Amino acid sequence: MTEIVALADVDDARSLELSPREALDNDTVERYMLVLDELPPIDLWTVEGEDALLVSDGLHRLRAAKRNKVECVAAVMHEGSMTEFIESAILANLLHGRAWTRAEKRNCIDAWLRIHPERTDQWIAEDLRVSRNTVVDRREGLESDRQIDELEVLIGKDGKRYTRDLDKVGLPLGDVHHFDAVEGLRQLQAGSVQLVFTDPPYNIGVNYGDVREDSMTREDYRDFCWRWLSECERALCDGGSLYVMQYPEVCAEWVPMLEKLNLTLRRWLTWTYPSNVGQSPRNWTRASRAILFATKGDDYTFNPYADPQPFRNPDDQRIQALIAEGREGVTPYDWWEFNLVKNVSAEKTGWENQLPLALVERIVKTSSNEGDIVLDPFMGSGTTAEAATRNKRRWLGFDRNPDSSVVTAARLEVETE
Repeated sequence: MTEIVALADVDDARSLELSPREALDNDTVERYMLVLDELPPIDLWTVEGEDALLVSDGLHRLRAAKRNKVECVAAVMHEGSMTEFIESAILANLLHGRAWTRAEKRNCIDAWLRIHPERTDQWIAEDLRVSRNTVVDRREGLESDRQIDELEVLIGKDGKRYTRDLDKVGLPLGDVHHFDAVEGLRQLQAGSVQLVFTDPPYNIGVNYGDVREDSMTREDYRDFCWRWLSECERALCDGGSLYVMQYPEVCAEWVPMLEKLNLTLRRWLTWTYPSNVGQSPRNWTRASRAILFATKGDDYTFNPYADPQPFRNPDDQRIQALIAEGREGVTPYDWWEFNLVKNVSAEKTGWENQLPLALVERIVKTSSNEGDIVLDPFMGSGTTAEAATRNKRRWLGFDRNPDSSVVTAARLEVETE
């Protein structure tokens, strides 16, 4: 039922804001006012126990009208419980056809899980028209943050009770397992991790002791890489991301492998480091490595401003407006400059070929969310584990060298003190 409602009776401050990205600057307010009479009525609710009306859809239109001192607007009136109001707001915002950012969609899924944690992931996915894996990821994140209880039994849309397998990964999280990478990966449940990052052995004769052969034939090394890449693809959930690092000429051989595994190469990244190691009288000095970023499907996590690159022209008026809105920079370019971890570096553990923490943190923050599971099949000194821990991700890894778990544990003990 449509009514004309006084805006003074509406509590927009306590209404459910699922789309916080739309800044109500003067231009936006003006655009709303030009077409306000042509827009659909705002959805308002009388909620049990609430004195004022709450907005389930049309919050930005209403706020624009208030800013312009409009006294009344057309509204469709509803009545019900707070749960019914929240459900209406989520569905109205998710399903009315506007393109949503991942963060906005995540807000809706999280809100739905908070009011219906007892429903199966499939039921919620059907309600919200999102993928089941996305719901699984958000549930695990909320459970990890203790925002919802970890329920052992869920109720399906058919009314049946379904027992959850809470050990979805196959191996304990938060550990470096003393396995060969392929052996360890085969013990993981299919689709159990959201992000894989690894810097594998380069087959250039590095002395790892007696724990790994690093001088294979080219054919044997290619076969070894195919086996662990295949297992990484199997362990990744739909929408999961894979980052693998090597020298460019080796990454070029890996690209066809990714295609055969139905992984989509999103970007060939370049890590450059200001160092003059590897001087050669017959070749250019090597000062970079390649990182392949691939995804399993198109609905993948990518947080573009999680580790922003500073604005190049911060004095520009348009950039200053973005800064005023809280933007700290732009999505990083596809070439990254991080110094090598040298013997004099503060983060040096003594491990051979240790990676800079800031580089791995950029990947973890950008391509996973809090509560997600991050896997490193060649854990080494534990840089991936530290990056995941610092950013509230769960993790596990493998390394044939038992010292890896010792060094990693020491790093995390310092991190958590």
